[in-house]
Amino acid sequence: MPFTTEIKISPIMEGEWRTLWKVVEPLNFHSVNTGKNYIVPAGTITDLASGLIAAASAAAILHDHLYSRGEHFKQVKDRAECDEVFFEAMQDSGVPLWRCWMYFGMVRIAGWQFYKR
Repeated sequence: MPFTTEIKISPIMEGEWRTLWKVVEPLNFHSVNTGKNYIVPAGTITDLASGLIAAASAAAILHDHLYSRGEHFKQVKDRAECDEVFFEAMQDSGVPLWRCWMYFGMVRIAGWQFYKR
């Protein structure tokens, strides 16, 4: 499995509509498609919004990081790469293919609003 570390997160703020989480230990994903390692550093904040089911949680954390800081850390070249890595990470996490396509479609359509924020 390309995630080479386990998810270690802690809630930092609970609101009426969502909870924010902090990555406690780095999360590493090795993409077979790009041949690159994507590391989510400890301290990264995520809302898991793109991980609506438990199986997609690691992929959601990775995607949130790549959207907000991926270019800054020179891990990705653009938003399309973020979304493609998200799709691959969901598949590798056991998310059903139909759901991977649904989530991928949602981030491709509406993700521009959240990219680099």
